[in-house]
Amino acid sequence: MVDNSKPERALTKDRPRVIVIGGGFGGIRVVKELSNSNAEVIMVDKRNYHLFQPLLYQVATAALDVSQIAVPLRYGAEIQSNCTVFMSEVTGIDPSRNVIQVGSSKKEYVYDYLVVAAGCETNYFGKQTFRETTRSLKSLNDAIQIRQEFLLAFERAESCQDLSKVSEELTFVIVGGGPTGVELAGAMSELTHHTFKRSFRRITASVAKIILIDSSDRLLKMFPEKSSQRAQCDLEKFGVEVILAAHVVDATPNQVTLERRDGTTLVVKTKHVFWAAGVSASPLTKFLGTKLDATGRAVVAPDLSVTEFPNVYVIGDAAKVIDPRSQAQVPGVVQGAMQMGTFVGREIAHRIAGSPRTTRAVFHYVDKGSMATIGRGKAVVSTAGVQFSGFVAWLVWAFVHSFYLFGLRNQLSTLVTWIATYRSYSKGVRLITGEIRGDDSESLLDEPRLEDFDHKQAADTAGLVCLTRAEATTCRQSQEENCDSISKTSLHYGVRL
Repeated sequence: MVDNSKPERALTKDRPRVIVIGGGFGGIRVVKELSNSNAEVIMVDKRNYHLFQPLLYQVATAALDVSQIAVPLRYGAEIQSNCTVFMSEVTGIDPSRNVIQVGSSKKEYVYDYLVVAAGCETNYFGKQTFRETTRSLKSLNDAIQIRQEFLLAFERAESCQDLSKVSEELTFVIVGGGPTGVELAGAMSELTHHTFKRSFRRITASVAKIILIDSSDRLLKMFPEKSSQRAQCDLEKFGVEVILAAHVVDATPNQVTLERRDGTTLVVKTKHVFWAAGVSASPLTKFLGTKLDATGRAVVAPDLSVTEFPNVYVIGDAAKVIDPRSQAQVPGVVQGAMQMGTFVGREIAHRIAGSPRTTRAVFHYVDKGSMATIGRGKAVVSTAGVQFSGFVAWLVWAFVHSFYLFGLRNQLSTLVTWIATYRSYSKGVRLITGEIRGDDSESLLDEPRLEDFDHKQAADTAGLVCLTRAEATTCRQSQEENCDSISKTSLHYGVRL
């Protein structure tokens, strides 16, 4: 039996204790800024690694290995002597007593300063049943499961004897037209139409179908309209079907139902629905005793502290921050979390040092731009009022993302992987691991030979359009003409820096 009557006190009694909840971009920056302070810094996270979440979709699409975008949090403790890392889940906060509760036993630890950088979770907009019938993309486990499901679908389709089942098996629905959804759709299309082109004998790219759904009028709504149009056009050239102004009203294991703004419904037969439609703040914000917005974000003061408890700070996706200069909400992107973490770390270090200050500091957000990749050699970038797209934008995107990866080894290995992928379309992490439930493979001894397999019949049976080579060329030329009508100066940068 655990005695919680006496909360655990600091390991070093003569130094103030700073507890940072969460080892994401914001939490890492807080710890770093406190490296030279007279503080005992404790980082608590339910996982033992820092995750570069903007590249999570590349793990889900077999482009990168998990070790390339994640590093142990204890690596930071190794190079910062005043930092201790605890792998545990925070289950409660009592700001009136300056304690956090950890684990199922609710063991309590006292703090002098608390930083809540716990991030966010998937928002299903009240449809909690979607949690069971769709897959989100917020963790390494999510990415590996999506990769597993995507690759396994093609393996099953290759051995499927009933052509009427191929459509349902190879129809992939992505919900959410933000950077995550756009990048995931583009990467899956690249796998389908290029990487798998020489890998399978009985199915072709024309049989697979990737559908991207968003409830707004355009993709990447945070970018200029022309940039959104360019992104949509590039996706459609890659073979992605884009459905706008429609939201999901039902998702079952075998189909998803959409409702358009005019009230009409559309049913898509599919076994694979990937949810990238929105986020809500960590449930830990509910313990802070302060005002929350509709998505659970804590409404913080200009110095990012909780109004009722000045020694408690909230940053990143868990905080609702209004920039005093622009009067706009700071977006939940990587660059926002990093800037907040740096600011709070310096503010706490300043308070610990006892430096006199007549007024509390005010956080100002600096928007360094946005970018997102659509596919091989295509990306959009918007920074300092300048928008551009295409191959140059893709190079900028690759450099920025590799630069912010943790550790030189990950930076170099990721760049080498991208160069190799660009040259050959090869994806090196196409591995299906773990136990596969059921034996869905069927004997192919009596199956038609490759030359006897009618791909047009398969596509027609699946309810898809199978074009001849001449028809495909005409279609592609028409798409290129439409895309060229869009200003090539438009772009978007989906990495949240």
